Amino acid sequence: AETWFRKVKDPDLISYKSVLAAAAVKRDMAAVDRWVARLEGANLALDRIAYNTVINAAAGKGDLELAESWFQRMMQAELVPNFVTYTTLMKAAKNRGDVQAAERWYGEMLEADVEPNVMTLGTLIAAASKAKDPDSAHRWFREFGARGIKPNAVVYGTLLNVHCDEGDYERANKVFTCMQEAGHAPKDMDYTSLIKCCAVRGSPDQAEEVFRRMLAGGVKADKVALAMLRRAVNDDARYESLLAELKIPTNVEAKSRSRFLESAQEKWKDAEFQAEKKM
Repeated sequence: AETWFRKVKDPDLISYKSVLAAAAVKRDMAAVDRWVARLEGANLALDRIAYNTVINAAAGKGDLELAESWFQRMMQAELVPNFVTYTTLMKAAKNRGDVQAAERWYGEMLEADVEPNVMTLGTLIAAASKAKDPDSAHRWFREFGARGIKPNAVVYGTLLNVHCDEGDYERANKVFTCMQEAGHAPKDMDYTSLIKCCAVRGSPDQAEEVFRRMLAGGVKADKVALAMLRRAVNDDARYESLLAELKIPTNVEAKSRSRFLESAQEKWKDAEFQAEKKM
């Protein structure tokens, strides 16, 4: 981005915002500060999108204080925060594992008469998940349902993980069923989460049953799912016998958790961008 910027003869705000966004994606706060200084040195002012970009960079590092300081600068610039601003501040709290701060910023959002959306819901549930607080996660799920906000597949997957991490199969399977009834086809990661739940609670029979459901649903098992199944079954002979019965090769292509999360995050980023264009 910086190489491209150097070729621009008369950079405008859009040009600066492009390199600023590139630095923010890398969570390079030193570069962010440098480009903000250059932008202001060119007698340009950050707009709301630029401030949201910088706040998001701080949020990605879990630096809530820094995100909040940029929010204060945004307010001093007399810019009006939108749902992206507040949701990003909640994300900063979530990444730091501070569910109370996430809830506080949600309250600030409502006081500012900014309508929350499914992205806000997902962030709050993720904060509760990181804090290992399933009751708060369901409280947010119910509250947003009362607001008429329908959860998407990412939200269901996050809520599912709240219970899987705790080994609460009954509640996890209920969320899984609700996700299906809402029209969201479970992905490999959702089934893997359920298998993980079985591993945590020490239920090899349930793990095998979930794995068979996964294949019956037309979802292919990758190395992550197989590794979790092996852990849940906790019996190499049984594991190998099951794979042989189902004719599953052991050299399946891996689909990492990080890549899955990156894909989900890209969808959220695109939703944010499209929403910003309409504001």
